Amino acid sequence: MTSRDTYHHGDLRRAVLTAALDVIRTQGPAALSLRDLARRAGVSHAAPAHHFKDRAGLLTAIATEGHDLLTAALRDSTTCATRACATSASQSATRRTSR
Repeated sequence: MTSRDTYHHGDLRRAVLTAALDVIRTQGPAALSLRDLARRAGVSHAAPAHHFKDRAGLLTAIATEGHDLLTAALRDSTTCATRACATSASQSATRRTSR
């Protein structure tokens, strides 16, 4: 890998978040280190600082993303439940009127 290859990563923020989640999954949150995550992403040890001020900033980003995913999942399940209830009520009304 040349220095030109490591200069611009593409989506460094996503790469660091993905690596962080892998570390948390396998070793726990205490094992998180921005320097190690930079190594895993193949960038300089200072590069993650462009996206995360420090370890706490990284953990905040992970928590925010998790919250957003949970919110979307709850919204989707509520929408599905609402549609299912509406469909069920409509089918019940149709059955009652066809008798």
